[in-house]
Amino acid sequence: MNDTHFSADLATGLILLNFNGRLSIWKQLALQQADWDEPAQVVLALSGPTFAESLHCFEVDGRERWRVAAPPNFEFQYLLAPAGEAIRLVCSGTSSAGDTLDWYFKVDKQTGTLTRQGRSY
Repeated sequence: MNDTHFSADLATGLILLNFNGRLSIWKQLALQQADWDEPAQVVLALSGPTFAESLHCFEVDGRERWRVAAPPNFEFQYLLAPAGEAIRLVCSGTSSAGDTLDWYFKVDKQTGTLTRQGRSY
């Protein structure tokens, strides 16, 4: 089992990850939310000046693996990170009837591909 400690300070944008005794600290401008994805051993972060515009994936040493924008016709809402499970992303979109609906998206941690999975209630 990995000895991992993670924290993110939204006010300063500092992300701290102590992974197996190796400390990495980096800064993400306009950080909205960040969390550790234990199964993939990466950090996912949402950033943007007023709302989340980009989803980032960071390696354990703080290097950015990829960055993506929200899927067409959707906006990032938040990351859902159950302890020990893969992070899921919640995005909102507008239906043809004009209703705003929230959806779960699976995040491919290797490529940044986002796949809509189902409704988030």
